[in-house]
Amino acid sequence: MEADSLRKVLDLIRASAGKTAYLPVGAYQSNLNNDLIWIVVVKWENADARALLGHVRMFAYDQKTLKKVGFETCM
Repeated sequence: MEADSLRKVLDLIRASAGKTAYLPVGAYQSNLNNDLIWIVVVKWENADARALLGHVRMFAYDQKTLKKVGFETCM
């Protein structure tokens, strides 16, 4: 696994969180159109909510360009 690119992706995800609490729970290396990508799954919750990370988000980033190539979230 490419640890440097994964660290950068995790930094990008953390920077985008704002006041949302994120807990990464999985990182998977895959490919999209023959390019290596990271798929990162995070549990999340609004920072002011009294819930226990009851939501899930998925981010996908190209490993070389660090461009976001996918995103899904539950509400």
